[in-house]
Amino acid sequence: MTSTFHSRICYLFAALMIALTFAAMPFDMQVARYFLKNDVPSLLRASLTLSEIVAHGVGTIIILVAVALLVPGGY
Repeated sequence: MTSTFHSRICYLFAALMIALTFAAMPFDMQVARYFLKNDVPSLLRASLTLSEIVAHGVGTIIILVAVALLVPGGY
């Protein structure tokens, strides 16, 4: 695989993710409005809370790895 081909695949994937983000926005707003008006089931609420905690942890790990890789001479 050439470097140019790999770059094109990465750009196409990024463009696809952006397009899917805009396509999902109307549905996201409808779901958010529904749950603002109605009660969220406790199992769903617990799952969302736990997924938020995991997402923040993963984000922190990615930032720490990026810093460790960017520091000259290692971390």
